Amino acid sequence: MTKKQQEVFISYSSKTSDFADLLKMKLEKAGISVWQDRYEIKAGANWRNSIDSGILNSDSIVVILDDNSSKSHYVTYEWAFALGNGKNIIPLLLDHCEVHPRIQVLQNLDCRDQKRPWEALIDSISKSSNAHNSKSPNDQRLIDIWKGIQSLIEANKKNNDEGDSNNTSALN
Repeated sequence: MTKKQQEVFISYSSKTSDFADLLKMKLEKAGISVWQDRYEIKAGANWRNSIDSGILNSDSIVVILDDNSSKSHYVTYEWAFALGNGKNIIPLLLDHCEVHPRIQVLQNLDCRDQKRPWEALIDSISKSSNAHNSKSPNDQRLIDIWKGIQSLIEANKKNNDEGDSNNTSALN
């Protein structure tokens, strides 16, 4: 039986994209697959669905915390969605900032003052991946149900948009 490659989603503010790129490079060098929006979302794709899928397909979510990300609604959405789906959250504290109370209780890795705890991060990811791989078949069933619901919502939106354009054509 082959071991499943660990998958990590990186959540960050665009202002820390250089650090996110460095993180991606370090994780991939350690044999960990990384989902990062700027490399995974293609032009014309529904970016919200792409992000949701990236989170659902990841074992761990690494949240880069700094003043910008702590104020970002998108970063908050990502870690909250991940928590709601039972994902392992690993906060990386890049700079002093206000941290949301829900993730403040999670042990962070301190990257302030040029500290780079890469080995501790890789160890945390490996341990969470082992726990994730031992989940029951019911967990996968719930993920499949969630994906099905998302597909139905998108199809409904598309049908409503087409209906609106047909109604507009009839008025002309």
